[in-house]
Amino acid sequence: MIDELASITALAERKDRERIEAAIGQLESKGRAAGFTVIVTTVEPTKEVVRWRALHSVRIGFRLEEQSHSDMTLGDGARTLGAVCDEINPDTPGVAYLKVDGVKEPIRFRTAEITDDDLTTLIHGPAITDAQDADFVDGSPVTPTWGAPGGSRSRRRLLGDNPA
Repeated sequence: MIDELASITALAERKDRERIEAAIGQLESKGRAAGFTVIVTTVEPTKEVVRWRALHSVRIGFRLEEQSHSDMTLGDGARTLGAVCDEINPDTPGVAYLKVDGVKEPIRFRTAEITDDDLTTLIHGPAITDAQDADFVDGSPVTPTWGAPGGSRSRRRLLGDNPA
């Protein structure tokens, strides 16, 4: 994964940029045959930054600032075909356009929005807010442990392990 392509190409010293560009070009052109998937992100899809667009068989454009950025990200003519990334409403997070090689029309889609609270729950597990949904050990509630034998009381109820 290359996060923020501009920071390692357009903004690098010329000698470093040439080495980086050669390495990325090799990885993208020959890596596919070896099973590599290269994910490149940038918030500045300009001609200087997105040189290897044609090497990416799948391209995604989220909300972009300028009309020309749709074509620069997704391919020439993408905006004319309906990929209006510059018109995506900021109040609709996750809306984007997908361009796949071999498919003429870009596809509008929306990803799931994952909030900081969602990530916290994913990392630490759900908070127990009701004693009825809690597991008890020696009369004290404990946080559900989905991977442990028996799991949480709610999990047992869902799976039918324990009718209580």
